[in-house]
Amino acid sequence: MRFLIAGLLLRQTVAGAQVPAAAGELPVQMGYRVNPDTVLIAQQFNLFIKVLAPKGVRFEFPLGPDTASQNGVRPIEIRGEKIVSMLGDTAVALYHLVAWDVGTQPLRFPDVRVSTQGQERLIPLGGASVFMKSVLPADTSLRIPKPARPLIVLPVFNWLLWGAILAAAIALILLW
Repeated sequence: MRFLIAGLLLRQTVAGAQVPAAAGELPVQMGYRVNPDTVLIAQQFNLFIKVLAPKGVRFEFPLGPDTASQNGVRPIEIRGEKIVSMLGDTAVALYHLVAWDVGTQPLRFPDVRVSTQGQERLIPLGGASVFMKSVLPADTSLRIPKPARPLIVLPVFNWLLWGAILAAAIALILLW
């Protein structure tokens, strides 16, 4: 089943370009796609990574995104396990992710590692991001809150005066 999913995803186009290789480095092409690119909070989205390299290389995909907290919120989390497949000289990885903060959220994945016979190449996923739509109505950003109300001031009731009058009335009734 995983190979079928990976094969179908492999046929679809993937955003990305060839990563330029310096002289003597491994020639590697990598692309990725975030689908859908705009989601609501806690809605699952997928990151599909495709790496093409010469035969005989070893691919190491990251375990998941950097889940360090930002302002007390983990912006991106992995849901389930990543799916990795090798088809010839192409490696594909599929990550199921969820995001928890609004706005453009960078996915902050570590580099993909490609190595063979003592050569190693790190390929960054720097531009991968997802946009989180707010679930609030559009006019809430223009809302100006009312000023704070003053504290409730209750009138002071003089119980001592009424207590003295009641005590005097009881004393008069007992003396009569």
